[in-house]
Amino acid sequence: MATATSTHANNTLPPPTERYTVLGWLRKNLFSGWLNTLLTLVVAVLLYTLLRPVLTWMFNAAEWEVIPANWNLIMRGQYPADQVYRLWFVLYLLGGVVGLAWGVV
Repeated sequence: MATATSTHANNTLPPPTERYTVLGWLRKNLFSGWLNTLLTLVVAVLLYTLLRPVLTWMFNAAEWEVIPANWNLIMRGQYPADQVYRLWFVLYLLGGVVGLAWGVV
């Protein structure tokens, strides 16, 4: 029987040769060309336009007191209180199946 030799190369990477500052990283990854600059600015304006009203609502207008007050209703709806064990059983079963499937893959 022949002896087996390892054909795997050393998988360790050499240390990086360049050190980036935040501005250097931004320049290299987001502003490296005119198209990347244009795309970065368009996405930044779009995010600002979409997120500003949401954040304003979240911090100024939203009534967050109703969340803890209605937590059971939010989590299980109008499911009967004496049969909540069925929900827990299904959640544990689902967690077990997902865990087993994750281990197989």
